[in-house]
Amino acid sequence: MKITYFLLATVFAFSFVSCSDDDGDDIKPQAITVTTDEVQTLEATVSFSEVADAVFYDVELSEAGAEFEYIESIALLDDLTYEVEDLKAGTEYEVKIIAKSMAEKTLGEGSVKFTTTAAVAELVGTWTYTYSDYSQAFTFNADGTGTFDDNGTEQKIKWVAENPTIGEEANIKVTYFVDDYDGISSTLDFSYTYYGEGEAMTIDNVIYYPEL
Repeated sequence: MKITYFLLATVFAFSFVSCSDDDGDDIKPQAITVTTDEVQTLEATVSFSEVADAVFYDVELSEAGAEFEYIESIALLDDLTYEVEDLKAGTEYEVKIIAKSMAEKTLGEGSVKFTTTAAVAELVGTWTYTYSDYSQAFTFNADGTGTFDDNGTEQKIKWVAENPTIGEEANIKVTYFVDDYDGISSTLDFSYTYYGEGEAMTIDNVIYYPEL
């Protein structure tokens, strides 16, 4: 009889320990505080709170309520910030931060919503330069995307510009993509001068006429 009680006690103790370990796997992830430090036309910087025992953080992005897409995993950073790039102008986004352990267990999660700054409305449209049988054209879309056509060869662009004062120089930055928007790119900074609605403007001292 004593042996039977001993075996039952041993089984009970083992079961208790096993259940406790399983319960530990079901601990609810900690809430992460995520904030936006700076929101611009095509990019934004987010900050987030640290989670104990996390060794890396997954960053996911959602555009205007769509499903989240994985961007990348980052190691623990001293300042706990992340710069989200290649966004669209005037668009609502949500960034989710997920803290992970070495075993890739979720330890914490949080998100923040923000809307990027609108593109400069005065420049939206197609602007063309023509000389003899040669032509160039910039098409600036309201979401900060667009195209650049160099005598029939077209490539995708993203652009961001300072608000213009009529007749005065301002800056515009154009990123040219070899293929798609997430591919190889190069960025050039130009000065431009806007002369009013329906008027020509100069980009890098070249006169471009609006497509009316």
